[in-house]
Amino acid sequence: MLGFLKQRLWALSYHRAVVFDEVYYGQFLSLYMKRIFLIDDSGPPFGHMLFALGGMLFRGFDGNFLNRIGAEYSSNVPIWALRLLPAIAGGLCIPLAYQILVELQFTHFVALGAAVLTLFGK
Repeated sequence: MLGFLKQRLWALSYHRAVVFDEVYYGQFLSLYMKRIFLIDDSGPPFGHMLFALGGMLFRGFDGNFLNRIGAEYSSNVPIWALRLLPAIAGGLCIPLAYQILVELQFTHFVALGAAVLTLFGK
């Protein structure tokens, strides 16, 4: 399990530029850090609030966010900290898929198949 997390946590700060999904989540992060709360139909607001919590926990981020793909982050944005939560959540999906199917009393072979499909499904 640690191998999955290690692979996902490697070079989180590489690319000091905004990548695809960060445009969308960064807008919510910026709004929530400025105490502007809204709900849209694209996902649960709790997930967006978790991103905002991560931004507040790591000092130095003021909530100003560039919303263009490829735009360079300023030096006050803790890129590693903001990318940490999605990386950990993605790494834990594989053992979680396995454990859920084991708890639902499927065979270990089926649970392993689900974990492998989750690993390569992206």
